[in-house]
Amino acid sequence: MDRIVFCMTRDHDWRVTLLAALICLIGMGVSTRFMERVRRCDPAGRRRAVAMATVVGAMSIWATHFVAMQGFVAGVPVRYDLGLTLASLVVALGMIGLTIGSIQFGKGRAWRVLAAVIAVAGVGAMHYLGMAAIKGPARISWDPSLVAASLGGAMIVGGATAFFYKRGGLLNLLMTTVGLSMTVIVLHFVGMAAISLVPDLTVLDTQGLSPGAIRVLVAVVLSLICGVAGVLAVMPMSRAQPNCVAYAKRWTPCRTGWVSMTPRTGWCCGMRATRS
Repeated sequence: MDRIVFCMTRDHDWRVTLLAALICLIGMGVSTRFMERVRRCDPAGRRRAVAMATVVGAMSIWATHFVAMQGFVAGVPVRYDLGLTLASLVVALGMIGLTIGSIQFGKGRAWRVLAAVIAVAGVGAMHYLGMAAIKGPARISWDPSLVAASLGGAMIVGGATAFFYKRGGLLNLLMTTVGLSMTVIVLHFVGMAAISLVPDLTVLDTQGLSPGAIRVLVAVVLSLICGVAGVLAVMPMSRAQPNCVAYAKRWTPCRTGWVSMTPRTGWCCGMRATRS
């Protein structure tokens, strides 16, 4: 525990840590908002919402990691392997996409908890791929117990967030956002406490992205997240208007046309209808 606290307070610049946490909160909030819109959309809109939730969620997690890394006091000059850095982003996109797909495929707490396990596995893979990208004049070693603790702690927080999740309402959105963000933060900082860098001038490797290049790459990702968040802010919250033919079996006649049998809907191809 002392090692984790030391990592957060001494091995990281607290100002950069707060920025990383803020990025995570905003990104998770926007991604969650898109996920909540999925069931309200027509099929085309549902696909767009899933894609947006995946991109924003994965990029937010990735940006959180590499922003926090900019505040990490390694003790030696470091660079980042380009292939592993990009691979960590691809893994994040794939696993978060699989997570959101799992949520949409099934219903209930069991499916949500399963999705949380997939998400934590993806975030863990992204984190440790990103850490493997570190290159510099040092010998790098890991504490296996803290690596396991980072994954286990994130599983607990993420699983609890998924288990108690409730759709709708600002308070529920805030609670879910905080829970998801804490999942990422726990995994990152406990995982960072597991690494040890011992300076060794015999290890010479000057290839890779500089910290400045990483900052530019992260800035591009953050600009994309902010752009998507801005689009979400101005998008109208409209419910799905299903195609009457495709959904004929779920509809019933009324005086002015057809109306969905779902109690909360009363639209037929864009026209309000009343049940006969």
